[in-house]
Amino acid sequence: MASPNTQATTQNMPTAPKAQGYNKLAKLMGKHTEMAIFRRFGSLNMINLLYLQAELMDLERKYEVAYCEDAKSSVESVRSFCNDFAKLRSSKSIGYPDQLNQLLNISDKLEKYSMVKKVLNRVRL
Repeated sequence: MASPNTQATTQNMPTAPKAQGYNKLAKLMGKHTEMAIFRRFGSLNMINLLYLQAELMDLERKYEVAYCEDAKSSVESVRSFCNDFAKLRSSKSIGYPDQLNQLLNISDKLEKYSMVKKVLNRVRL
C-alpha cells in the first residue's frame, strides 16, 4: 500500500497529454527500432567532406612550406626536425614551432575528416 505522502505526490502530478507529433513518432520508433527512419543529409555531408578536404589541402601546403624552411635552415638542430620526430616535438621550446604546429593542425583536421568519411561509408551501406 502506498504511503500517504506518495499518494499526495502522485495525485498532484499533472497528467501528461497524449503524445503527438515528434513525441508520438519517437515513442513508436523507440518501441519498434526497425521502423526508425532518419534523413542521411547526403548532399550536406558531401559538402562538409569536400570542405574538410579543401582545408586539409591548404594545411598540407602550409606544412610543406614549413618543412622546406626547416630543411634549408642554417641551424643544424632546426634541420633535424625534418627527420627526427622527437626533436620536432621539442621544437616549440627552442622557438621554431611552425612545422610542428602545422602537423598538429593536420592531425586534428584529418581525424575529423576520417571520422566523417567513415560515418558516410557506414550510412551508404
